[in-house]
Amino acid sequence: MALAFAAQAVLSGALSIQSQATAGLSILSKNDLNQDAPGTAAILAHEPASYDRAAKHCEKLSESLWVYSSTAFDSGIGSALARQVYLGNYAKDALFWVAGKPSSCGCSAITASGKVRKVDCKKKLPALCSQSAPLSRAGYEDTSPEFHITQKVGDLELTGYRDFFTWKFLGVRFAPVPERFEYSEPLRGASGNATALDFGADCLQPRNPAAPDGGSDDCLFANIWTPFLPSSEGAAKKPTLKPVFVFFYGGGLTSGSSANSNTDGTNFASRADVVVVAINYRLGNQAMLVFNDGIHNGNVALSDQVSALHWVAENIAAFGGDPDRVTIGGESAGAMSTRYMMTSPEARGLFQQAILRSDGHGGILYGFGHFWSIERSYETYTVPILNAAGCGDAEDPVACLRAADGSKLAELSAGVPQTPAMWPVVDGKYLTVPETPLNGTIPGYARSIRVMSSLTPEEGGVYVGYLPVLDWGAISLEEWAQGLAIFIGLDASPVLQDPAFFGIDLENKTAEQMRNATERLMTLSSFICGNKAQMYSAALHGSFESVYASLFNRTYSVATFTNKWCDAPAGGPSQAYWRCHSGDQVLSWGTMGRVGMPDRDGLDIPFSQLVIDQTAAFLWTGNPNPDAKYLALRGFDSTLASVKGAGEWTPVDAENPEWLVLDPKGLAMEDWKATEEMCARAGFPLDYWEA
Repeated sequence: MALAFAAQAVLSGALSIQSQATAGLSILSKNDLNQDAPGTAAILAHEPASYDRAAKHCEKLSESLWVYSSTAFDSGIGSALARQVYLGNYAKDALFWVAGKPSSCGCSAITASGKVRKVDCKKKLPALCSQSAPLSRAGYEDTSPEFHITQKVGDLELTGYRDFFTWKFLGVRFAPVPERFEYSEPLRGASGNATALDFGADCLQPRNPAAPDGGSDDCLFANIWTPFLPSSEGAAKKPTLKPVFVFFYGGGLTSGSSANSNTDGTNFASRADVVVVAINYRLGNQAMLVFNDGIHNGNVALSDQVSALHWVAENIAAFGGDPDRVTIGGESAGAMSTRYMMTSPEARGLFQQAILRSDGHGGILYGFGHFWSIERSYETYTVPILNAAGCGDAEDPVACLRAADGSKLAELSAGVPQTPAMWPVVDGKYLTVPETPLNGTIPGYARSIRVMSSLTPEEGGVYVGYLPVLDWGAISLEEWAQGLAIFIGLDASPVLQDPAFFGIDLENKTAEQMRNATERLMTLSSFICGNKAQMYSAALHGSFESVYASLFNRTYSVATFTNKWCDAPAGGPSQAYWRCHSGDQVLSWGTMGRVGMPDRDGLDIPFSQLVIDQTAAFLWTGNPNPDAKYLALRGFDSTLASVKGAGEWTPVDAENPEWLVLDPKGLAMEDWKATEEMCARAGFPLDYWEA
């Protein structure tokens, strides 16, 4: 059962577990993202205690004092203790209780460097406990009672659990169930006991591999992964609270799930040493439909995201997160949602940094960067969907759609392309301007935000596989352009004006040429060019404190969202293939092993380590260049070698805009000149936002 409770209410039948209330707890490990060789782990009980009392702390966790061995220390525990010293939580000569029979010389303790000492058994020291929780993977989580932990969250006793790498609290309600089409509000005043051992329901959406049951109206849940839990008796001082990463999933604002195994937060939270929060938000017709009553103005997905950020601000310290160091981010529609939060006055002050992966602006995604009016959205989506639902003549259309079967409503489509409602609107509350204002007029509250952005080279390639089956080589250029306009609303006029520029030889036109031109146009117009223009204007006007941009030169697409052109050939990912939209996700989250995707050539795991280490540096410092000394003490050797062999990743400079090309064979800054003319022809010149 997912966590479900209302303000001032108690979940009946909640499991009551002895809380480790007197000591903050950290899971120590060195997570190299290798599912087959995870190393060793231990639990650090931070509260200083005598040897006997420390042993009881471990017993409360169904563990015992950790048995020292140099092999185990060197395969994970040592570098994790070095991390604690690096953070200033302990002095270099600090001692930690470990298992060892008391003698006349005292009880056993070790230093942070692994030297064993005999110490007076009554001396108060932190302790290392064994860690017997197993490694989790997609489809397998051991939530046995011995791995439970109960944490005080306000007046609520919340029971989660641990696996080998992190503490987990899944299906945590962050907002009461809102009435359909109404804005949500953050949950406050919860009390009693509740369990958080399983994911909550997905939000209603058309059935898809990520949400096969179609979801529920009752879906506003968060999942939390953390390597550290502070004392339930008070706020943490030392160990310090961790940075927080709040993740918004992608899916075009019509589909998605915070329970997606590809973006599971276990490995990321562990390796980056941060608190990860993944939230659900309402989707499609339940989220983006507007009405002409002046009250129901759409954008309820944005209200859910804001509610989640308020809940995080008020509660995340209980999970070891610092509410003053919150980064929001997402991929695709999650990146777009992040941009909306950067634009919205309702999200003011709720985060300090933003990560945008595969943000979309133009082309087939034009409405995600240029917000519609309520009137246009009503005519395009609401009227056809009201008619399709049998509510076209209803006296109260809102009430009529509220009474409709949610799963059936989620499946209804309109517009071009045919989809559920998806475009954000200027509603006067969550979005007050028709686009993200980057030309020097962005509100002052956004100027202190630090931004990290990334794209893949052939973002649009994945959508080529979703186009109707065409005889690419046989159809005329005009028929091709007409088909793109009808099926996906893409303007192909730049290609019609100069086919040769986009690689089409009209005298010897081939299917491959047409397919490549389709990918180029979709990628440039929908992703690459709009993002470059956005970052250029942001740098030109100092719209944000800093913007770090990058391009993934390697991707690994999951089986449920790919096509034959987006998959690396038999020769491996060093061969030519389309690096497509969403192909960066398992690499960014370190989930390949969890979901059963093998390392294709021995470079996927090191590359994933690099991406996470850069992101971790950004979450901790606002700068994605990892500290070489830190990488060395943690034993993150592969990343250390990569960054040592490269120059500094510098923020975008309007005078000479560049981004970092991410490649396991070498990192390099690259200027944007190669796409300048193509972007201009695609309707998105570098100064697009300056017009």
